[in-house]
Amino acid sequence: MNERGLDALVQAALAGQKQIFGSMNDRRGGLCALGVLAQAAGVLDEPIGHRFSVIAAAYDLHGARKCPLSECSRRDPWRMSEAELIVHLNDHHRWDFLTIARKLGPEGGTP
Repeated sequence: MNERGLDALVQAALAGQKQIFGSMNDRRGGLCALGVLAQAAGVLDEPIGHRFSVIAAAYDLHGARKCPLSECSRRDPWRMSEAELIVHLNDHHRWDFLTIARKLGPEGGTP
């Protein structure tokens, strides 16, 4: 994730954005981490396929990443795109926006 993605997640956390799990957005204004990125890129209401391609391009989400938690129960933690990893950390591990930004941002430690 590039600096722009890191900034979007940090700003959402600082603004008190309600974080949700299992969906990109809800009717009460909640967003998951990928929803924050979609909203910042202006594609939250676009069709899902278009959303993912814009998000990947806007935030440099390319390649596979491993879940940074050694105790992760995911069967194959290497088979995640960076966008899938953001969803995984948000929904499965319930990481908040700041933790996702810190671990996956440009200076993060996950290869």
